[in-house]
Amino acid sequence: MDDTSLDPHDLHHEDLVGRFGLISINYEASVSGLRDAQATAEARALPRGRKYLAIIDQIHDGDYSLLYAVGQGPPTRDPPAMTLSIAPAVSNFSGRPPLEVHPPLPWPDCHIYTFHSFRATIYQMETSSLSGQRLTKEQQFRALEAVVDDSEAYGSRALAKLIQEGGDASSSHSSALALSADNGDGSNAPEAVTPTRDIMPDQAPLDASSALSYSSVPSWVPVEMRVLAQMWLDLSIADEIGSPDELVDALDELQKIEDRWAKREAIKQLADQPATTMWAEAVATANRASQESLRLPTSGPADAAVDGLVGPEDAIDERDADLDDAGREQKVCAGRTSPSRHVFQRLSNRRKGVDVADRWRSSTVAAARRVHTLVAGFRGFLRRTVFPTSSKA
Repeated sequence: MDDTSLDPHDLHHEDLVGRFGLISINYEASVSGLRDAQATAEARALPRGRKYLAIIDQIHDGDYSLLYAVGQGPPTRDPPAMTLSIAPAVSNFSGRPPLEVHPPLPWPDCHIYTFHSFRATIYQMETSSLSGQRLTKEQQFRALEAVVDDSEAYGSRALAKLIQEGGDASSSHSSALALSADNGDGSNAPEAVTPTRDIMPDQAPLDASSALSYSSVPSWVPVEMRVLAQMWLDLSIADEIGSPDELVDALDELQKIEDRWAKREAIKQLADQPATTMWAEAVATANRASQESLRLPTSGPADAAVDGLVGPEDAIDERDADLDDAGREQKVCAGRTSPSRHVFQRLSNRRKGVDVADRWRSSTVAAARRVHTLVAGFRGFLRRTVFPTSSKA
């Protein structure tokens, strides 16, 4: 389909997949769903204004997008081979044939960082330039193949390290926090609303002030931190782009803000419980009440109150219990085996022919993308538990 004939109402679907865009994270809006003044203040203090180059890999009905991060030069925290070069790149660190993009990107020596895919809700998008850079379907599949292959290779190294050090992958898994730097599966994604407005080509210029603030969030918006971003498809608006490593740091800071908020909420709930109130009153009045007088009855209506007590240790665990399948994918055990090898073996056998059926390619891409979303959380788990030093500059 020619870009000039695109239906604006379909822009948030296949017409955007594979396109390059500039991403800017709105930190304050990202924590607005928490409805917490301290979280908002912490987010407001984060450095802003940085734009990052990304490729749209998946769009899930405006709910969120899965994107590949693109940087200049090799990654500083991961092996240089974990890249896919974009021509005309100065260097080719992985040995894979570079992707030919037309017109060329306005920045030299660009590479897809295969270990830096991430999820974000694009609440505003400038779509006035739909004739810009975009990967073909074949190139999209090559990028996906590189991402999954590198994730598998990284996972193999991580598992070997765990075995060598005598680490227990399952215990590390159970203690790891669900981080949102990269995750998600459209079929299992948590229900949420599309913030502020739909993606439309004729909307007003992007304005950060139009984002939600915690004091104006409707009651039906889920109480959660969600990465909200603006996107520009016109790449000429930025003279330089931020490093994907900087983007990972920014997403980590947002997650830390949510974790601190969750602990504060648990302490608040603990302070409001009947047993805590009884104890505080006894101390304040210097009552010599025995421990028995402070104990809730062991039978009757109080049983329900005891069952509902919340402790500080529940700050994260209880939230984890409510996570849907997409959230749990962020905490995949290091010993899990990805089925992507079977997918790509099929691809290798099929590519021996000159002509590849579009229907088969579409189904294979869909299957591989599901694998990609499964390993996305695995990468975050490995970076923070198995190779914690690799995330530090």
